[in-house]
Amino acid sequence: MASGSKSVAATSYDTLKFSWWENSQSIDGNYTIIGWKLELIAANHGYISSSASKSWSVSINGTSYSGTNTIGISNNSTKTLASGTTTIGHGSDGTKSFDYTFSQQFSINFNGWVGTISGSGSGTLATIPRKSSLTVSNGTLGTTQTITVNRKSTSFTHTVTYECGSYSGTLCTKSTVTSLSFTPALNFANGAPYGDSVYVSFKIDTYNGSTLIGSDSASIYCAIPSSVKPTASFTITEPTGYLGTYGGYIQSKSKINVKITASGAYSSTIKSYTTYLDDKTYSGNSITTDEIKGSGQMTISSMVTDS
Repeated sequence: MASGSKSVAATSYDTLKFSWWENSQSIDGNYTIIGWKLELIAANHGYISSSASKSWSVSINGTSYSGTNTIGISNNSTKTLASGTTTIGHGSDGTKSFDYTFSQQFSINFNGWVGTISGSGSGTLATIPRKSSLTVSNGTLGTTQTITVNRKSTSFTHTVTYECGSYSGTLCTKSTVTSLSFTPALNFANGAPYGDSVYVSFKIDTYNGSTLIGSDSASIYCAIPSSVKPTASFTITEPTGYLGTYGGYIQSKSKINVKITASGAYSSTIKSYTTYLDDKTYSGNSITTDEIKGSGQMTISSMVTDS
């Protein structure tokens, strides 16, 4: 447990001292209760004869306390002038530093006039364990990758979920594992019919028993692999009639009609149709070529590109 103190000289033989210490911490509430006291410490020749009421004040992390006391004290002794407890809330990351001030009225003659003595200081409380976080990298649909859980307390558990468009799932529930295997499904590509990657978000909820400590998130992009592509087929006919009449294609006479049937992959749409024949390029899903210029065996190829 953390603690601290600050001392200031009141007289040449007397010291005013403020001390603080941690009493307890609440993990669920994310706060610390500290104890504190204001003391007068007299050395040899530090005797003060006074029975009149004197004012004191203490401010801790913005919370103020005040009252009256007496400062009469014997040589070589310590007197508690004021004491109490204060609850201090921590930040969302579990850390907390605070400032304090203190003062004590003396209003005595002690080898000269002693009025009000004051001091100030700061303290840092022990960090309260908070929410866990995730480490995850960009990936590729259909390829397994590892997600790392960064735990802040070994007594906490966590639930990890993911979301990609209309798809969602749970990777673990109130678990203590620190390494998770994740394979983004190929059908996540339905969420990006016009792109080449999808956005995947993750959420981790940290629990202390049944109490939710906090949540954190992470997000990545997963590339759509080259294996995700449209499907296509085509049919060819010879509209000029030479094939039916002569049983073959006639150079410089026959033409070829190409009809392409295609469909996109995972909600994509077909963006373009291209056919190659006789060193010429044709666009569209139904085309008729010029008269064939080549001879012998010829190759017709068609390509479709999706969105």
